[in-house]
Amino acid sequence: MEFVRQYSHLGHILSDDFDDASDINRGWVKLISQINSVLCYFRKVDCFVWMRLLTTYCYSLYGCVLWGFVHPDLNRVCTAWRVGVRRAWNLPYRTPSNLLPLISLQLPLVDKVAKRILEFSRKCLSSDSKLVSRVACHGLLSAHMISPFARNVFNCCSYFNTSTCNLWHLTPAYILKSYILKLYNDNVDVHTLCKARMLLELLSVRSGASRFTSETVHNDLDTFIDFIAMVN
Repeated sequence: MEFVRQYSHLGHILSDDFDDASDINRGWVKLISQINSVLCYFRKVDCFVWMRLLTTYCYSLYGCVLWGFVHPDLNRVCTAWRVGVRRAWNLPYRTPSNLLPLISLQLPLVDKVAKRILEFSRKCLSSDSKLVSRVACHGLLSAHMISPFARNVFNCCSYFNTSTCNLWHLTPAYILKSYILKLYNDNVDVHTLCKARMLLELLSVRSGASRFTSETVHNDLDTFIDFIAMVN
């Protein structure tokens, strides 16, 4: 039997040291490639269509439910997504990250990953397969100090300020995008919300979806957008 340090199984890169770095890097490279493809191939569409295409074709993040939620390399994937969102909206690269979910009406990528991990965990715990459900319960209750499955559950529940005791009873509505997006919005100050709404209106004008009567606004639209996006 050949001994290898890494092995690809069903698209996932498994490492002998149980480190997710290689598999996260695979997801990072694939995400960048997908974003570049969408933005280049559909370069003639407006920013609203671009954002929808990004969400449709680049948001799969295959295998992310197996990644360690607190792994430092996960930040690279989130950064790549934010860069893609800024490019889709044609916003300055220094646009604050907390504006992007409010403009796009999408979860921050880290919230999306946590949501998927909890969905996956809940399905494992309530699986019709007794083997799957018992292994998941053992990992969560008996081997929680060493189980990657349990660490992910505890970290994600902590991230969303909920208890692991409620995981079996969580309805799918709890981990819906709209609910988590509300959690995100509730933690955003009023100033940031106003900036996001103003930016969204200006972006709508720039794309031709709506109009301002002021000719000055139309002439200096890019300047207004850049200023609002970067002002504190």
